[in-house]
Amino acid sequence: MHGLPLGHKWLVVAVLVRFSFTRRLWALPVPIALYHSEKENSRRGRRHKTPTQLPRQLLRVLLRWFPQRQFVCAADGDFATHDLARLASRYPQRLTYLRHFYADANLYEPAPAEEVKQAKHRQRLNVAWYGGGRRDVEVVTGTAHWYEAGASLAAVLWVWVHDCTGTHRDEYFFTTDGAGRRRR
Repeated sequence: MHGLPLGHKWLVVAVLVRFSFTRRLWALPVPIALYHSEKENSRRGRRHKTPTQLPRQLLRVLLRWFPQRQFVCAADGDFATHDLARLASRYPQRLTYLRHFYADANLYEPAPAEEVKQAKHRQRLNVAWYGGGRRDVEVVTGTAHWYEAGASLAAVLWVWVHDCTGTHRDEYFFTTDGAGRRRR
């Protein structure tokens, strides 16, 4: 145990699979990577990869292993990265990425945040909610190009969601699906 870091940060890509003996989907971990600190990688003479670079590597492995499959990646934590959105835009027919978004994301010609909240064309939906319930929400959507200095633009479809009951805060989401194209 000497020399091992205290605590581990594992990055796991799971594939949802439906088995004939159950109605539920099962998440099977496929590629997995252990994050090592920059100091640890330097000590071992390895090239350092950040926690947001590792998922890109794992997704590329998955795309290589299963060249005929389409994947939708929904990530948690701080993985609303421009880098992963760009990766998905390079494989538009095979990889869709979706995640929480930032109201102040650097979008090329986006609708200003106040304009979105006051939009006259809100779409009202009744959606499935956690715990098996339903909830009324209003949404405003649009497409834009997500800009990051020194990198190519990533086409995204953004969605602003307003909970009509007022018990949850307004949220932004994005996906690379529907940003100027549709998956087949």
